[in-house]
Amino acid sequence: MTHIIAIANEKGGVGKTPICWLMAQRLSELSYIDGNGRDPQRVLCVDLDQLCCLSFLFLEKYDSFKEMWTDLAKDNAIEILLEKDDRLPTIKTYNSNIDLISGSPNTSIITNDNQPHDVTLGYKRIRELAEKGDYDYILIDTKASPKNKYKAAIIMADYVLIPATQDIFSIQAAINTEGFIKDISSQYEKSVTSLGTVFVGYQKSLGDDIEKLAQPLKERGYYSFTNNIKLSKSIKKSLHTRQPLNKITNSHIARKNIDRFVKEMTVRINTMESYKK
Repeated sequence: MTHIIAIANEKGGVGKTPICWLMAQRLSELSYIDGNGRDPQRVLCVDLDQLCCLSFLFLEKYDSFKEMWTDLAKDNAIEILLEKDDRLPTIKTYNSNIDLISGSPNTSIITNDNQPHDVTLGYKRIRELAEKGDYDYILIDTKASPKNKYKAAIIMADYVLIPATQDIFSIQAAINTEGFIKDISSQYEKSVTSLGTVFVGYQKSLGDDIEKLAQPLKERGYYSFTNNIKLSKSIKKSLHTRQPLNKITNSHIARKNIDRFVKEMTVRINTMESYKK
């Protein structure tokens, strides 16, 4: 069964693209968490941010964003995914276990927010791609603000993961995103479930602890992760060099950090799906 996860927060700069990159890499590799093995997973990443930052991480042949944007504007992969078209978008292969639907710098996608078919069509397409590619996970990177592609991402998804940083603005935006997920589920009569908020770049040196940060979420009945993502030197190097963590020297601790988070997420998904049965 394919798990479709949108990584979303209406505030920008909270780590949506890094999470998508790191999750895809770790899910697709054979790794061991607490001594328990996990089979490599087939992952499809979808870049719905018109800046195409996730695409730039995966498309190593491009040395500059400008060069990449020129090519991706002609590709129209996202337009084909979300709009009425007889074709399926082109799938780009990153490695044996990770594929990509690259982003589009075009701004014309989904011009009418009031037409349900403009955004719900993407869910049918993404399910078709899931079956064709035999993917275990589809990860959807989004842009900020609850409009257009952001709405389409949540409608396409089964689950939404909400990244936040150590500031009240991103936490309030996470709360707003939880509300938006409920509104979308009600409006389109589709079951979209929040996986909760994960704190990205968490540093104890800033004087905050996780429980204190998560309190506004808990007060509203929203879930937050026990295992959060620390943006260590090796993770920053992975993002800067566009190399997976397993190719970065001295990245063992960072890999364990991401693996613990991924394990918590997959356990949460499995628990939710057992309730549905």
